[in-house]
Amino acid sequence: MKTNALYFILSLFIIVSCSSSDDDGNTPNEPIIGNYYPSVANNTWIYNVENLSIDDATLNSTGVDLVEINTSGNPFTIEVNSGNSSANGLMNAILNSGTLNRSGSTLGINGTINLPEQLEIISNSSLNLSNFVLYDLNANINQQLSEINDVLTDEININGSIIPINAIYSITSTRRNNLNSLDVDGETFNDIISTEINVNITITATIDIAGSSTTVTVVNAQDVLNITSFFAEDIGLIQSEATQSYTLDPAFLNLLQVVNITLDFPTSLSVDNTQELDSFQVN
Repeated sequence: MKTNALYFILSLFIIVSCSSSDDDGNTPNEPIIGNYYPSVANNTWIYNVENLSIDDATLNSTGVDLVEINTSGNPFTIEVNSGNSSANGLMNAILNSGTLNRSGSTLGINGTINLPEQLEIISNSSLNLSNFVLYDLNANINQQLSEINDVLTDEININGSIIPINAIYSITSTRRNNLNSLDVDGETFNDIISTEINVNITITATIDIAGSSTTVTVVNAQDVLNITSFFAEDIGLIQSEATQSYTLDPAFLNLLQVVNITLDFPTSLSVDNTQELDSFQVN
């Protein structure tokens, strides 16, 4: 009797464990050969996009992106909103910034990625993406796919004071979990892969104090952009969740007070950008 009861409990546990989650990211990888961004001419996707900021309500907004295959084949390009307006979705903006190339199990891009628009301390905020892997179907879960490291130099004018700055940045892409299914805007999609793009940056400035140059940290090493994207087999990008954020270093702010310099932009800010697939036509 005890043996039968134990057998029943173990069987029930196995059944519940196998059916309780649609996330199979912890299981060993099996080769994936599907098409997760169909690039046939006339393919279209419509996304609902929302910006939400707990720091500045004026940045809250909703919008719609129409994405179309602009030039088909391989490599290929997309066009957002028929070229009449910029992309509302941050991931759409990246995909629209250059040329996409499918090679085996990977999708790569030669394009650009922009720092948060609100980070006004850098005038040239476009970071180049060269042979940057957006996803690799057969990479291991949590495997890094691409990494770009570089430095931007610039000058900023704060109340008439010209201050040289250096921005050291790193852009990475990482394979994330597979999902058996994902609900997006009321529709269930199957066979999902996910990937993450992250931008980490450190900004320093050289300030003249009483005739002596001092280098200070403006933005301590931090992630200023993070995007997690989900792609469905034979459909393409179905959802992306992005966060743009920054916090200026407190020591830098204290130093500005000492030298009587007042900033005309926020010292910290966070904005979430979400795009969800509403409808599509894929051949």
